[in-house]
Amino acid sequence: MLPGWLERQVRGTLERRLHADVSMEGMRVGFEEVRMTGLVLTRPRARVELPEVRFSWTWALGRSPITSKPTVRAKGGALRAEPAALRAWAEEVVAGVVANPAAGAPSSGTLSLSTFVNVSAVRVDLSALDVALESPGAVSAPRMVGELYAQGIRGALDVGVRRLEVEVADRRPITAAKISTTVALSEDGLSLPVTLAIDDASAGITARIFAVDVRGTLTVADAKGERVSLALSGGLEPPDRTEDPKGAEPVDVAPRGPTGGAPLWTLKANGTRDLLTGVMDLELANFELGRAPQLLARLPLVDSESATVGGNLHFERAGEEIETTGNLVLAGLNIDHPLLARAPVKGVGFRAELKASLNPGQESVRVESLRIAREAVELQLEGALRWPEDVGGRAFSGTLSMPSTSCQAVLESIPDQLIPGLRDLTLKGEMAVDLRAEVDMANLDALELSGSVNVRGCAATDLPRAVARLGGGFVHRAMMKDGRIRGIDLTEQSMAWSRLEEISPSMVGAVLTTEDAGFFRHRGFLGSQFKTALQRNLRDRRVRLGASTITMQLAKNLLLSHEKTLSRKLQEMVLTWLLERTYSKQRLMELYLNVVEFGPRVYGVTAASEHYFGKIPVELTSLESAWLALLLPSPVIRYEHFCAGTPSAAFEVKLRRIHRLMHSRGHIDELEYLLWKDAPLVFSEHHRSDREACMARRGAMLAGRVTQRAVSGLLQAPSSEPQKDASAPGGETLPPPPPAADVGPRPAMDVAWEEAG
Repeated sequence: MLPGWLERQVRGTLERRLHADVSMEGMRVGFEEVRMTGLVLTRPRARVELPEVRFSWTWALGRSPITSKPTVRAKGGALRAEPAALRAWAEEVVAGVVANPAAGAPSSGTLSLSTFVNVSAVRVDLSALDVALESPGAVSAPRMVGELYAQGIRGALDVGVRRLEVEVADRRPITAAKISTTVALSEDGLSLPVTLAIDDASAGITARIFAVDVRGTLTVADAKGERVSLALSGGLEPPDRTEDPKGAEPVDVAPRGPTGGAPLWTLKANGTRDLLTGVMDLELANFELGRAPQLLARLPLVDSESATVGGNLHFERAGEEIETTGNLVLAGLNIDHPLLARAPVKGVGFRAELKASLNPGQESVRVESLRIAREAVELQLEGALRWPEDVGGRAFSGTLSMPSTSCQAVLESIPDQLIPGLRDLTLKGEMAVDLRAEVDMANLDALELSGSVNVRGCAATDLPRAVARLGGGFVHRAMMKDGRIRGIDLTEQSMAWSRLEEISPSMVGAVLTTEDAGFFRHRGFLGSQFKTALQRNLRDRRVRLGASTITMQLAKNLLLSHEKTLSRKLQEMVLTWLLERTYSKQRLMELYLNVVEFGPRVYGVTAASEHYFGKIPVELTSLESAWLALLLPSPVIRYEHFCAGTPSAAFEVKLRRIHRLMHSRGHIDELEYLLWKDAPLVFSEHHRSDREACMARRGAMLAGRVTQRAVSGLLQAPSSEPQKDASAPGGETLPPPPPAADVGPRPAMDVAWEEAG
């Protein structure tokens, strides 16, 4: 047992020098060594536990009669602290050492500048402490764990952390194999600047991209660490996947281990520690994506090893605003994503120049200028974006413009896979774009969408064959959801074809009421519908309405497919413009009514009139016309009302409402309205005599997983070759369409079934 006074003296000396409460399990004192076990240093929100510390010295003659060469050794243990508390503790200890530079006797417990220090394998945990150690109140501190080491003599201390891991709530983890520095202490204080060397670090940039192989330096310029500078470089990789210890889904974690190779990016920054002032430059080497194979594998890309990316960004911050300028160049990307197109979109690339201001505190961006160029086409965007976590607080306003540009150049700037049906289209003339949008999620009623896409100067020099044939008779072949093909003879001799004058005017009025009230007034596009669709989609936070006019629906049904891709929408827009410039409104309405789907395996108003009511189109009443028009948004789903023999109560209300609107908008006269406004809707029994079979027909079509498309449209294979439909089971081979010359009059309803494969 040590004398109590000696233990109290040692403990008091340590408390004064280390600025902490000290306790220990035991202590042994020798002539040249003090060994302490179970040493614990405690401060508010900080604690150090060391299993064993040896303070030793050797006696020698020096300038003073007797001097010592003190040594401190510690191995193992743990440090837990809130980062801010640890920083304050370190500042007090360093100030104390510098204030007592003279060597002293070991009994005094003096830590001098000549003390030899060797500390290793101390587990570090810098985070918010548990309730027993911290003061009340939430502590929003990161969690940092690693292994501390320190070694030094005569005023120089090599110190660092190995295997560092940092976690911050709602942010990406940071890891480092080693962060180290040499701290120089002198009688004048801490020798500045202090430079931390960073080796093999990684940090999450987004949920799918990590900066890896990060190496470089972090330099602290002043004693309080308020001025810092960075010089880093590294690579890019996706996160690793690991099993959740709780047995849930696999989770993303920081990549482990260096990937090697020259750095793909460099970062230089200089400013204050709180990042409120300073500058930063980020440069991306013009590297091939094959240099980051793991990242390449996680992106929606195919055969893009030779694709390149490069550019630079300059950030300058003063206060809340961060001024940003820079440029980016992408080339050779082959993107494979179901929302773009059915086939990989090849050769994607562009040049971009940016000038913007960011406000992280307000979660907003102001874009002064964003210029995007691809080949001969240049777009310019200006605007502002507010993007808080709360969706209701988000807002956007901006303008998109394109100066007068060759129409052909615009067409050629679009990758072929986005417009496969328009590859042979050639245009003359010029076009310009000037669009403006203003969206506030908190007030969607005030949404603004305006501007113009001036394509009046454009004209097609030669129509695609599938478009040119629409002026005469042809056979339309539609792939249905169940994988079978419906052939519809739309030649003049066909019993399946009805000229517009052979269709009840009330049928035309009905589709104008339900589908496109301004059809005979607009040129294929209706700005108010785009605005309404955008409001509805944003309010529901999913795509519900597509702002399709009758001409757009005709382009989709007769020439394209029902796939929900950007490719289809782009082609639909171009074809709508082309159809409106080529054919009269009467011809477009005539084609629409003869090809549109009215139910499972029911295409065209001629087949629909016979199927539902046992009539020809000209005999349709206004109520029957309203029924047929009301089917169009979901003809297969709504077929159940026909199978039931009468509309449901809710559907009956919709039917009568459409009928009233037809009257109020002048599509039917007073006598026609009064005649049918209270009359029952009576179906023909010929196709629905067996309700179970009727519902089975509906169910079989709903169960289909094939994307509906026009086999005889712009997406068909050459007529001399068999066609394959990738969406059909096994990609079945389909027979080529019969040549137009072979199509003659057919009996009955002139429809044909063809099995896919």
